[in-house]
Amino acid sequence: MKFQAKICSFEKSRISDLIRRGTHNVARGARQTHTTTRAVHAARAAMVAAASCGAKTSARMRMLDLDSQAGVAFPGLPFDVAVSLVEKHLPDPAYLAVLRAVSKGMRDAVDATGQKVEELKEDDAAERGYLTTLKCLRRRGRLHDERLLCAAAARVGDLEELKALRAANVPWNYATCSYGLGFRV
Repeated sequence: MKFQAKICSFEKSRISDLIRRGTHNVARGARQTHTTTRAVHAARAAMVAAASCGAKTSARMRMLDLDSQAGVAFPGLPFDVAVSLVEKHLPDPAYLAVLRAVSKGMRDAVDATGQKVEELKEDDAAERGYLTTLKCLRRRGRLHDERLLCAAAARVGDLEELKALRAANVPWNYATCSYGLGFRV
């Protein structure tokens, strides 16, 4: 360990010496020198040696920064605020499942809400207005009644989504109308 420390201090002094000798030093009034190829390669090799001794390179600094934010849901945002945002604005289990896969911090935020990430049956998802869950079921070929997509869009009052579904020839039924008026079926 002491031997490696001596080598590293030697390499660091060698780097600064090579950089001083190999650069243009016009500002101090010295005679302009040209950097030789050998000096440039020696300086680069010395920097690589110093980096292996533990010098902080930009790549290592980025890794340290990423490691420090490993358990953070939103960098710079207090954890309880992140939990309340997830709880209030993302009730759909499909969103919660995606958020859990983003990072450890987001997984912790989703877990702190107490909401379970579960696959709902299509009728339950339509009644709660979970349009994303119904779209996931449709993509996987597990949605048996496509009219529930329009019903869920009407349930949450998403008129633009309802128009888009109707333009794509998705059928609707009495549940769409009753959910749009605010009644339960």
